[in-house]
Amino acid sequence: MSDSAEALVGELPAALPATPTWTRTWPTLASADFFTGITLSNNGAYVSGTSYARTTDLVGGKEAKGITVRFNLDGSAGAGYGGNVWERQTPPAPGGFSYGGYEFLTGVTSATQAGQAFIFSAGFGQVSGCDCWGSFVDKFDEAGNRLWTRSDSTTATYTLLRSSVTASAHAVYVATSMGNPATKPYIRKYDAAGTLQWTRTSAVSGNYRGVALSGTTVVAVGLAALSGGVSDFLIEAWDSSGNPIWSRTYTTLAAPLKPWMESSFWTAGPMR
Repeated sequence: MSDSAEALVGELPAALPATPTWTRTWPTLASADFFTGITLSNNGAYVSGTSYARTTDLVGGKEAKGITVRFNLDGSAGAGYGGNVWERQTPPAPGGFSYGGYEFLTGVTSATQAGQAFIFSAGFGQVSGCDCWGSFVDKFDEAGNRLWTRSDSTTATYTLLRSSVTASAHAVYVATSMGNPATKPYIRKYDAAGTLQWTRTSAVSGNYRGVALSGTTVVAVGLAALSGGVSDFLIEAWDSSGNPIWSRTYTTLAAPLKPWMESSFWTAGPMR
């Protein structure tokens, strides 16, 4: 890897502007590492991202992989590497797919299930050498024990994905995209044990970039792709049984997406 970066996590006081109450860079190694999501519980700050230096690749050449890291909520140093409490390659080696290529985490959330807090990290990775991408989600307890991984290669898109995740006391929802050549927004529901309950594909072309939950209503947001590289904002609601409730698109300017808007990820070196 010819490029390097450090992941950063910190806390700001309620009164702004101000300097952070605490900040921590991690893992302080000359490699490409970055965080893309954070969730909190009463016991810790959990971040998800991508690491080259702190992950293992068991197949072919070395590529960056997803990683979930826990830090103390008060910013104090933990007993783990670089002051963390624990770190977990997500999914564990060889990865979410047997190909063992590039993998990224793009979403993390926490939820209380059966009276206990759990962490859910979602992302995407290479399914094959044709740069075909699939998505995955992992469940951890607060001690860092991985309870299950669920990979989904049916997304099968040649466009870099973004997988977002939200969870309730009884369910986990992952929003992403699927299909070639016309990518479709795509959402799936698992129960707390990781059993797939249903999958749904939006009627519009585009992709989901985020998801949230209110009661039994799941709301996913992203973009609706139009002709000529133009896109609209997209927001859609589903009920807990997978029935569409409503769909809305919104735009202010008919402008094409820029390449950096289409994908916020980069890699150093060719995909294999």
